[in-house]
Amino acid sequence: MVVDVERVARIARLNLTDEEKERLSKQLNDILDAFSKIDEINIDGVAPSFHPIKIENVFREDEVKKFDFNKFANTKNSEGKYFKGPKIAGD
Repeated sequence: MVVDVERVARIARLNLTDEEKERLSKQLNDILDAFSKIDEINIDGVAPSFHPIKIENVFREDEVKKFDFNKFANTKNSEGKYFKGPKIAGD
């Protein structure tokens, strides 16, 4: 493990003492042992869980409805069922 710590330290451009290399090597070994315990768990028949909450479509169904243009009849910029905008100066 010390070799792996030395390699990572060299890539990260860290100058580690021999004591730090030994300490980090032990910590890395402890971490890898913890992950190896996970490999021992029997997961036969367990479905993968990619999201903690079930993802489903929350959109409503489309419904065709007639639009009531009279809702907008009380605006000062309307003419019939259309909105009037400002005039744009041409070339």
